[in-house]
Amino acid sequence: IELFDDRDWIDTLKENTYITKKHVVDYKHIADLVPEGEDVYAVIMTFNHKGDETVLRQLLGKNIRYLGMMGSKAKVKTLFSDLSNEGFPHQQLKKVKSPIGLSINSLTPAEIAVSIAAEIISVKNSPR
Repeated sequence: IELFDDRDWIDTLKENTYITKKHVVDYKHIADLVPEGEDVYAVIMTFNHKGDETVLRQLLGKNIRYLGMMGSKAKVKTLFSDLSNEGFPHQQLKKVKSPIGLSINSLTPAEIAVSIAAEIISVKNSPR
């Protein structure tokens, strides 16, 4: 598990012991850091909508197994509409899981994390 963040001052980078590699990066160059492949699972959950959009634009064309983005239904609808109007193919937008996570009525951050992990495991264990 690798974490990419553009904020070097946050405690998440220091305190998260589950992350294998932690990187402080400029989101404008995220495409160079996320590899392609059937064993690549990417979750977009930056600090703001603009960061999510910057990352999503770069990952849409990549061949990866799972691409998910955290966000409200309204944010996702607006962003996808904007990207579609700019010419991003419907098939690319359709592959993005958003909002992310299985629908298990998650309320707490821990429950949301479990629902996201469960969705990724479901994709991982499904036929290709």
